[in-house]
Amino acid sequence: MLIYNHQKEFLGISEDDLSVLGFTNLSDLRMETSDFADLFVKTPGFVHNFKHVHWIDFVTCSTSNDDSKVIIRTNDKNFRCILDIQTSYLTDNPSKKAYIVNLVNLRELSKNENDKVSIDVMQRDVPRAPDTAQDAFDTPDITKNVEKPKVQPKQEIKEKQVDTPVKQETLSTIIEETPPVMDDAPLDLGDFDDFDADFSELKEIDVEPKKEPTPIEPTPPPIPTPAPVAKMYVTALNTGPD
Repeated sequence: MLIYNHQKEFLGISEDDLSVLGFTNLSDLRMETSDFADLFVKTPGFVHNFKHVHWIDFVTCSTSNDDSKVIIRTNDKNFRCILDIQTSYLTDNPSKKAYIVNLVNLRELSKNENDKVSIDVMQRDVPRAPDTAQDAFDTPDITKNVEKPKVQPKQEIKEKQVDTPVKQETLSTIIEETPPVMDDAPLDLGDFDDFDADFSELKEIDVEPKKEPTPIEPTPPPIPTPAPVAKMYVTALNTGPD
């Protein structure tokens, strides 16, 4: 027997069903999963966690036991049973309907039955249970629905960049912009065929030959005369000859 509250949340299981499935207590079961329905194997023709309708609503509206059969996978074993749901009320919310789910004819599958569902079992992904079993029975945290103020991200001020056009030089532009070199260009002297010069009328111009300057000979310095000789010479000049 399984117990689900009015919100279709898993609350408990009977000791007999725990023993058949290989568990000692509810803590051992919650170490594997937080919701017993996660052990349902998704295979065609059997009840599982449907996407668009809850499995409790599906079984409640079913008209035959064939629509309520389920395969349970746990402890590396596959089990089969029929789900029988009865409405009940719990003290946590006495005005809301709760659900007692009976696992009718719970048994382990035979080898032939295991071979038929082996592929579906390999593809099954069981959600892991929370770290502690007490989390499922704790009072809901009202702070989870409180919206936190949104913090605007700091906007970085970017300097406006002025795109300066960059002139791309190519071989064609270099050739166009380079002035031509005139060193090797031929000099245009006109048409010499139409030039007829008459040199007969040219007058002769007398050009005086360039006179070379007369060299100036340097005057030799006077020869100094000894003082006694000079006196005798002066005396002779003054007395005259004898």
